[in-house]
Amino acid sequence: MNWKTIPLTLSLSLALLCGVSPRADGGEVPNAIAAAGIDFDSPGEDAPYRTTGGASRGSGTCLSNSESLMAITPHSQIGLTAQGHPTLLVYVPSSSGNSLELIVAGDDGTEMVRKNLPLPIAPGIVSFSLTDADMPPLTIGKPYQWYVSLICDDLDRSVNPVVEGWVKRIELDANLSQKLAGETPAAYPALYAEAGIWQETIVTLFEQRLAQPNNPELKQTWEQLLRSVGLGSVSEAALSTSN
Repeated sequence: MNWKTIPLTLSLSLALLCGVSPRADGGEVPNAIAAAGIDFDSPGEDAPYRTTGGASRGSGTCLSNSESLMAITPHSQIGLTAQGHPTLLVYVPSSSGNSLELIVAGDDGTEMVRKNLPLPIAPGIVSFSLTDADMPPLTIGKPYQWYVSLICDDLDRSVNPVVEGWVKRIELDANLSQKLAGETPAAYPALYAEAGIWQETIVTLFEQRLAQPNNPELKQTWEQLLRSVGLGSVSEAALSTSN
């Protein structure tokens, strides 16, 4: 599995999301609207339980500094999705760990999937895409808990840092579907954010950032979105995704 990585740099001001955006075929399309920087409009649905601030637990014997694994989700809340197989994002700090492990389980603890993944090339925010080959689609209306562990010790798993988050699938509103159909992909993050659908908000913007790493407006919008949910400390981190 290969990791694709881009560096992010500091941006202090907010700007309009403009310019071009990626098409599904990998090209670019003009942005038909100018959307202001995104502040996520959370629906306020709390997770059943959650580690404080999304930071990892475990002694973290292989972490290189004081940083922790961090789930890229709204603080103490469920990340809503309209996808049966959503993409999850985690900040992975510098470490001497061996690999990562992803687990998705139902709210009763029944595991849906457990898979090992390589560490990214560089510290940063990484994506984990779930597919039909991994597990059945999420059931609409049911919460699922997911975990990502940094494997430091294969024998004593209690020392391995682990972070957890929650995701729940919802049915996409017909009005939102109509709005999405009438806009270019550049507008998708703002539309999903307005509807309180976190996973698609962050993932569509994440994908646009990967496609256009030198777009300053996308960079600023990304940083503002992370700051709006208390994740400003990792807003400048590198982005990577597995192929």
